[in-house]
Amino acid sequence: MQGEDTAVCFKNINFSYNGQENLFTNLCFDIKKGERVAIVGHSGSGKSTIIKLLCKFYQVDEGEIYVFGNKISNLNAHSLWKNVTLVDQNAFLFDDSIYNNIIYGRKDADIEEVEQVLKEAYCWDFVSDLPKGIHTKIGEDGINLSGGQRQRLAIARALIKDVPLVLLDEPTSALDVEAEAVVQKAIDNLVKGNTSLIIAHRISTIKNADRIIVIDDGKIVEQGDYDTLIDQKGYFYRLAAKQIQ
Repeated sequence: MQGEDTAVCFKNINFSYNGQENLFTNLCFDIKKGERVAIVGHSGSGKSTIIKLLCKFYQVDEGEIYVFGNKISNLNAHSLWKNVTLVDQNAFLFDDSIYNNIIYGRKDADIEEVEQVLKEAYCWDFVSDLPKGIHTKIGEDGINLSGGQRQRLAIARALIKDVPLVLLDEPTSALDVEAEAVVQKAIDNLVKGNTSLIIAHRISTIKNADRIIVIDDGKIVEQGDYDTLIDQKGYFYRLAAKQIQ
């Protein structure tokens, strides 16, 4: 499973919350370098826990997780996060300027680089209209912005960090359809040329994934691209059909 072209590897992972019944038992999968992988499943199926384990927010009970060939159990936070960026559904923003929020991703970024990632994240349309542009303060946790604008700023911050592994945990779940469409364009720019893992319950968010891993009750029940899984008329098909209805 683990090879030179492997970006992420979950090898025989056992995990339980507080020593209770296992959520994962011998969970195994890998992600190739440059691959865009989505994980879907019902609430409580374990999909977001995969991201938390990969970020070392939780520790596995047994097994090993590898990132670019390195056991994450051997990596400190700095070593892990220099190769990984995370955008989740509740992106944290500081009570500071847009510029300072963006360069939090990379302190040595200049104004031209900040403006470029704001354009790539589809932020420039609203940022350029603000009274002080990129130097406008956005309030505690971006309270002066819409949900879609906050998510696009978080994506801009991830873009400027420019690391090879992008993790997205339900990045559009709190958005309406119109805001989701714009954020999805920004996500496409973020993952382009990188390895990416996206957790989502909205089927529209993961249609373009190279591979979709379907999780149910902590187990992988299906894998394949969107069209293949729809044609199989199995678990994923029923999940998608419910959303379409």
